[in-house]
Amino acid sequence: MLSNISKYAISALSLIAKNSDKGEKTKVGEIAERFDIPQAFLSKILQKLTKVDYLSSMKGPNGGFFLTDAQLNISILDIIIELEGEDIFATCMLRFEECNNENPCPIHHLIVREKSQINLRFKKLKIKDLLNNVPKELVSVKE
Repeated sequence: MLSNISKYAISALSLIAKNSDKGEKTKVGEIAERFDIPQAFLSKILQKLTKVDYLSSMKGPNGGFFLTDAQLNISILDIIIELEGEDIFATCMLRFEECNNENPCPIHHLIVREKSQINLRFKKLKIKDLLNNVPKELVSVKE
């Protein structure tokens, strides 16, 4: 359901949150290597999150990415919407353009409730919650 951009962002934020909790900054190369993410693509994602103040960064030899206390309370839904757009959970799973309650696709009624629940879960999940758990399907740690 989520594209790689959101998966990469959530994986990166989990490591940045853990390091921020210890007062450390995280370099993009460290994140890219740990999660096997293309570094240039990851840099663009993190820059976008920094631009909208969902993430902080510091340049220089001791620089890197970090999260403030306020940023740790941002919902994962806000991150996903920023990266993928408002209608991420409204689009049809079969990609039908006119899918809705009045004109449903063949699976619309099977998943409409689940999509709403996923939206609510992502809204309740904050970046700080990634300190303890990151869903395994979102993270593929390089061994």
